[in-house]
Amino acid sequence: MEIKVRNIGLVEVKKIDEMAKEKRISQQEFLEYRLKSWLSFHKQMTRKYNLEKLINKNIQWKKISDLEI
Repeated sequence: MEIKVRNIGLVEVKKIDEMAKEKRISQQEFLEYRLKSWLSFHKQMTRKYNLEKLINKNIQWKKISDLEI
């Protein structure tokens, strides 16, 4: 699949090129790696957020059940 990104500034494109060259990979490989990394990070942060919500709900239920006893 192909994804096109438009309206990227020259400064940003040059920075992407520099970062890719540092890793000795193509611009395409660099952008693919960064996008996959971001998606993985986003997935983990979503899991963390959902887990924290569940923990907080359990804490609230515990407090309510302690009051009822």
